[in-house]
Amino acid sequence: MDATFLKLLEVQNQDEKIYDLNFRISQIPAKIEVKEAELQALEDSLKNAKSESLQVQAKIHDQEVAIQKCNDDIQKLYAKAETVKNNDDYRSLMDQVKDEKQKIVDIEDQELELMEALEGAKARFSEAQEVHNQNAAVVKKGIQEIRDLESGLKSELSSLKSQRDEFAGSVKDVDALRRYERLVAKEVAPGVFRKAFATVIHGACGQCHLTISADLILKAKSHPGKAMCSNCGSYLYILPETAKVE
Repeated sequence: MDATFLKLLEVQNQDEKIYDLNFRISQIPAKIEVKEAELQALEDSLKNAKSESLQVQAKIHDQEVAIQKCNDDIQKLYAKAETVKNNDDYRSLMDQVKDEKQKIVDIEDQELELMEALEGAKARFSEAQEVHNQNAAVVKKGIQEIRDLESGLKSELSSLKSQRDEFAGSVKDVDALRRYERLVAKEVAPGVFRKAFATVIHGACGQCHLTISADLILKAKSHPGKAMCSNCGSYLYILPETAKVE
């Protein structure tokens, strides 16, 4: 059994693990983004419910101010009425007082509607607050768990890269190592590691999964890592049980 081939096969095993770790790490920002969007939705819902309640309260306050102004105007009209000299002027001032009192009635009717709206707004805020309290902590915990996973994966990746580089450095056939690295560097599909050496599985290439000829199968068994798949270019092998690299 070719010692260089077995070493390169082990390097490939390590590279596949590195690729998998890198791919998993690359997916983390999107997962965090989803969680942060969930958290933002909870925050926005609570903020909007609170804003609605505050807006209604502000309108009620404006109505109270308007009522107070009407009352002030009424008092001014009564005070002025005490100084008038004829009945026509007096009746005119009393008509104005009547108008101001009607304004108060209209404003109070609007205020009643606003009070009902405020009750609904407060109920929605209370509901949003309960939903926020129940779920925000869970979402934040989920985000932290993802960040902890990312940290663990990066630590594992760093350790594995060191081991891989040390092992690859022990491959004496530099040309073979370069050929191997050129092959694994080729893009296949996102999340799919490109194998330079592919085992034969049920008469098919373990990389592209297309059926290979009987001659190639025999060569893959007699000279592992020497026969090349005519479709994807991976080197084929079938290892005896005692020589398999885990």
